[in-house]
Amino acid sequence: TGSAITDQVIWAGLKLTNTEVVTTHVDSVWFRYEDDDAAGPEWQARTSIANVDAIVGESAAAVAINTDYYFRIEIAADRTARMYINGVLIGTSGVLTATDFIPYIGIAVDGAADATEMDIFGQSISRLVGA
Repeated sequence: TGSAITDQVIWAGLKLTNTEVVTTHVDSVWFRYEDDDAAGPEWQARTSIANVDAIVGESAAAVAINTDYYFRIEIAADRTARMYINGVLIGTSGVLTATDFIPYIGIAVDGAADATEMDIFGQSISRLVGA
């Protein structure tokens, strides 16, 4: 995260579109933070399976400024996803129905026009055949 996290939406994961909106995805598995979310200012592990959006877990602590977060999504052979932040399991999805996800990382202004910033140290995707 950058030096400010107020009035921001940050997201990362596997989706079909590049927006932070939670209700527009047929299928997705991703992490999302919004500072004024009714559920609290934590990272959420979110899924959308066959147009049913769900929060499948939340981080234990509020999101902090100038902090590194390491996100990991593992999709098992049974098509369930396990979602980790900094090595801690945050949530597990139901059976995903999509066959083609796109990796996205994004940040958007939410409300006031504060500057938005984030540093991305890397992104990788791999497939273990037969796993």
